[in-house]
Amino acid sequence: MSEIRIIEKDDSITFEQIHDILYAAHARNREDGLNVHTADLSGEEIKEKIGPNGKCFVALDGDKLVGVLAAKIIERNTWYAHGPVAYSMLTGVIPEYRGQRILSKLSLKLADFVKENNIKIIIDLHGSKR
Repeated sequence: MSEIRIIEKDDSITFEQIHDILYAAHARNREDGLNVHTADLSGEEIKEKIGPNGKCFVALDGDKLVGVLAAKIIERNTWYAHGPVAYSMLTGVIPEYRGQRILSKLSLKLADFVKENNIKIIIDLHGSKR
């Protein structure tokens, strides 16, 4: 294995490939009887879920796609946020790459993005604020 690179998804990576990563990443959950519905979304559904303002970051080992984290960016005017909010979603690392802190590296890339874009809050799908 080479050094893992974290980049923003570009046009060379399809949303079908993102689907494949999510599906593989959540195989154990399915075996354990847990349905992670985002792992069953098609590439087009993933693209729609992220939305036009969202961002998708990927982890690469050489040219091999090994992990993903996406965020939907939505304008909010609530008690906890005024302006853009990043909703972290669609996370996964393929099983043979677990334990290498890839999800942490993806999360740091998202944190850099929100800082650079003056977004004040990240909320994950479970509702915890970072």
